[in-house]
Amino acid sequence: MSSECINIILQSYAESDKARHAELLTCLKMNLANPFVKCVYDLTDKPWIEFIGHSKYKVVEENKWLTYQRAFGFANTIPNQYFAIINSDIALDATSRWDSAAKIFLDNGYILAQSRHEYNTSNGIAQLDAGFKSLFHAHTQDAWLFKSPIAIPNCDFEIGLLGCDNAIAHRINSAGYNIINKPQQFKILHHDSARGKTSANYMQKHSEKPAKIINQHPEEEGYYLLPNYDVISHMSLDDMAKLLGFNPTDRYKLICSMMTQKIKIKNR
Repeated sequence: MSSECINIILQSYAESDKARHAELLTCLKMNLANPFVKCVYDLTDKPWIEFIGHSKYKVVEENKWLTYQRAFGFANTIPNQYFAIINSDIALDATSRWDSAAKIFLDNGYILAQSRHEYNTSNGIAQLDAGFKSLFHAHTQDAWLFKSPIAIPNCDFEIGLLGCDNAIAHRINSAGYNIINKPQQFKILHHDSARGKTSANYMQKHSEKPAKIINQHPEEEGYYLLPNYDVISHMSLDDMAKLLGFNPTDRYKLICSMMTQKIKIKNR
């Protein structure tokens, strides 16, 4: 497999704030320079003029806010390819082995839903936000990797709005796919320093954003949490139940569900 294997789907937009504009520009530069990135498909009507003609930068006309349904639908027009749907302020880490992600996970029917590392532009250090550690970064996904074609029903809602990550995780899980979050093995870098957004104020920052589009909150129809696999894989189910405050009845119900899932009753 060629190391140049991941096709990125994103949507650029006109950003008026100069510092924020610079962050988005840096992300696209990093993605285009990434040796594991095959192509960046920008589904937008406001493409980056600086990259028109770049061999890896392809503009697909789209004049509406990008939805998961549209992104998956576009990917399905190019079958048997590896794709990453990302927010425009995300860059795939160039040192992570995305070719291994494709071979080990995507070729075997998995979908990766990656929590973000916060990227410090001043020193180049990227870290998982400590403020989300108590939830094992289970609701901080900003990249979804898969192999086309893919069939995810009921996902006609916008990418990048608060709650969309766990809503799409729910739809993917409900569609029968294996979905996993491996943020430390395969890093995505979140460039969002200009707005001063952190785990402590993200709710406030989302409420301050101009109402370019109304959030329909698809997570209210169903959500699925995806904790950091590399952390929780070392924990026992009993330890996790205690950490989450399960009482004896809760734990008993969990055991009942586990047994029901794995043991088949055959009376005929």
